[in-house]
Amino acid sequence: YAPIIIFSGAASDPDSVSNAAAMKNIAIKAGVPASAILVEEDSVDTYENAQNTARIIKNQNISSIILVTSPYHQRRASIEFQRALGKDFTIINHSTSDENWRRSAWWKNTYSLNLTLS
Repeated sequence: YAPIIIFSGAASDPDSVSNAAAMKNIAIKAGVPASAILVEEDSVDTYENAQNTARIIKNQNISSIILVTSPYHQRRASIEFQRALGKDFTIINHSTSDENWRRSAWWKNTYSLNLTLS
């Protein structure tokens, strides 16, 4: 679907591997060539994910992206990435599957409710 994958996110524990590096390792084990993966390991929130990843996107002369994140995070991430990349930049949103969160019933489960509102 894309020639390059960018994983973004710092480590939640400063003494461990970053979220971006962990995702890269999983992708490589799943058969994605390491040469097709870029990582951004400094972002600690959605705003920084968008800002830092936008710099990579611009440096790579990428003209559109498929933005993949969890379903409860997709709207917020899309808004931040559109702000960082500009209103004319093409973003295709695609949520991952999440067995703990359902669009049609997230408010019925305490875990999903807290996750959505946080």
